[in-house]
Amino acid sequence: MSLPPRLRRWADRLADEGHQVYITLTRNRTAMIRIQTLSRRKTSIRLHEHFAEAPLSVLRDLAKFILHRDNTAWKRVVAYSQNITIPPDPNRPVAIQTQGIYFNLARELTFVKKKYFDEHLAARITWGKRGNPQRKKRRSIRFGSWHEDEKLIRVHPLLDQEWVPKEFIRYLIYHELCHAVAKPHQDAQGRHRVHHADFKQLEAQYPNFKEMEKLSQEIFNRLIRERL
Repeated sequence: MSLPPRLRRWADRLADEGHQVYITLTRNRTAMIRIQTLSRRKTSIRLHEHFAEAPLSVLRDLAKFILHRDNTAWKRVVAYSQNITIPPDPNRPVAIQTQGIYFNLARELTFVKKKYFDEHLAARITWGKRGNPQRKKRRSIRFGSWHEDEKLIRVHPLLDQEWVPKEFIRYLIYHELCHAVAKPHQDAQGRHRVHHADFKQLEAQYPNFKEMEKLSQEIFNRLIRERL
């Protein structure tokens, strides 16, 4: 896949600052961006082709991370990548699996929609795919995700455990439905905002919101301590 002039110019500007970037565009539907450091002044990047149309602020943040390891800028790049909308492939049907060992996601989704939103809100839900058990220990985990193009919530299967509170599953579903209602947008500076003011205001309306945020960290810490 040839490199669009916009990304080529971006790479040239990094080269002017003494850092060589090798860019490969992909159509990977799960990994939007991958970065490999080749040397102190050489980096290989695999980007979803959607990045060719990313706001300039996102490309500037990506440059900040490559040149200066700016973690705040990197978090904004990740937030943008996580909300890239990819039209569903009509030849690739989505496998929906709602029944887990301990939780029925369809039942919990219905409960959350009726209690906090509109029961007719277009949204489906499924457990995500289990990863390779032989992979090295994780340092991060994404509990859930909202896919606007498919109107679909994916929940990480590691949460289907007896010790995970049902209320946390409901809170997670609520959080993802907030994305469906308070959609991402660009601010006046052209920055891609996912957790913008309207989103945060809606999310904070969940009962015991602070307790749920604390619980989220506790669950994350326990999962990280275990061999995932």
